[in-house]
Amino acid sequence: QIAAKLKKQVAVVTDNDGDITGLKRKYADYIDGNKKDEILISYDKNDHTPEQNPMPKYNYNTLENLLLLSNGSQILQNILNKSGATDDELRLFMKGNKTSCALSIFEYTGSFIFPSYITEAIDHVQK
Repeated sequence: QIAAKLKKQVAVVTDNDGDITGLKRKYADYIDGNKKDEILISYDKNDHTPEQNPMPKYNYNTLENLLLLSNGSQILQNILNKSGATDDELRLFMKGNKTSCALSIFEYTGSFIFPSYITEAIDHVQK
């Protein structure tokens, strides 16, 4: 609301947490037909919950899973020093160690792909 009044470029980057309808309701004043030029609500628009063998009580609609889907196991194993970790072990490690994982990604000098909703937000605020 403050950004809209000040006409400042701002991006809200959020997980959809598997509830896109709830997210749209929360940000209804800033998306779809109510979109404001200076405000971007940026989120992944898909449900990534696997149909087979999902971990109990794990939400696959968060940044950790999307980083894994964007880059693959091998790259994240290398970045996080978790050789041989399964995809679910990587997801759980990232979820439980957000700060150290973010620093490891930041310090990584190889090619790394961020989910499109994050790059979209960066592009928006650089206008």
